[in-house]
Amino acid sequence: MALRVRKLAQLTWRRPDGTEGNLLTGEEAYNLTISKGTLPSEERKVINNHIDPDRFDLFVRRKIYRRYADRFLHPEQIDEVDHARIPGYAGP
Repeated sequence: MALRVRKLAQLTWRRPDGTEGNLLTGEEAYNLTISKGTLPSEERKVINNHIDPDRFDLFVRRKIYRRYADRFLHPEQIDEVDHARIPGYAGP
């Protein structure tokens, strides 16, 4: 897949004004090569910097995630959560 994207990124097209443009930008090509279900480390850092530690602590300690799951998921979809295994969570 990555090879196909790199080949596509090398292609150009002609704009109506006659100038040439790349089919894909470097950022677009990079984003298209990210495997489904993964997050690049730089994106993970951005997301982690948006988490309020106090609210996250309340979310985990009060098991708000579990109340949501109990309300909207089927019981067989709900897993037990080991708080000690949550990255960055120190616990109460």
